[in-house]
Amino acid sequence: MLADRAFQWSLNAGVVIQRVVERDSPSWSPRFIDHLVGDRIHRELMEFTDKVRRNPDHELRRSATRFLFDFADDLQHDPATVARADAIKEELMARDEIATAAAAAWKTLKRLVLEGVDDPSSALRTRITDAVIRIGESLRDDADLRDKVDSWTVRAAQHLVSEYGVEITAIITETIERWDAEEASRRIELHVGRDLQFIRINGTVVGAMAGLAIYAIAQLLF
Repeated sequence: MLADRAFQWSLNAGVVIQRVVERDSPSWSPRFIDHLVGDRIHRELMEFTDKVRRNPDHELRRSATRFLFDFADDLQHDPATVARADAIKEELMARDEIATAAAAAWKTLKRLVLEGVDDPSSALRTRITDAVIRIGESLRDDADLRDKVDSWTVRAAQHLVSEYGVEITAIITETIERWDAEEASRRIELHVGRDLQFIRINGTVVGAMAGLAIYAIAQLLF
C-alpha cells in the first residue's frame, strides 16, 4: 500500500520537483536546463517508485523490512533506543496540542466505528463479516487450528480464574443480587429458551412421582 501511494505521489510530483530545481539551481543557469534537470529527476522518480511497487522482493522493500525489524528489536532490548523513545513519547504527551489532537482523533474514530456498525452496507461491517466467516471456515476445516484455539482458550480461562477469580466472582454476585425475581426469570428464559419449559415440566413430573412414592411407602409402613 505504501509503495502504491509513493508511486501515485510521484506521478503528480513534477511541479514540486521543478520548483525545487529552479529554487536551488545557480542564478546563471538557463531556464531550459532547469526544466531538463527537473524532468529527468521526475522520470527517474516515477520509474523507481514503479519498480518498487511492482517488485515485492525489491531491495528497498527488503531494506525497509530489515530496518523495521531491527528497530522493533532495539525498542525492546537496546537501553539507548528505549530511553530515546520514552523521552520522545513524554515530550509529545506533554504538549497540549497532541492531547487535543488525540482526543479529537478518538472521537472521530469512535463515531466512524459506530456509524459503520449501524450501517448494514458499510465497508467496516462487510469486512468484519467476511473476517468472521473466514475464521469460522478455518476453524471448521483445520483441525490443528481448532486444537490451538482450544488450548489458547483453556490457558486464557485458567489465567483469568487464577489471577482475577475473586473479582470475577464479585462482579457476577453483585450483578445477580441486583436482579429482582421477575428480571432473573426473564433473563434465564431468554437465554435458555424453550428448554426452560421442559425443565419446568420435568421438575413437576419428578416431584409428583417422588411425592406419590413417599405417600405409598408411608401407607404400607403405617
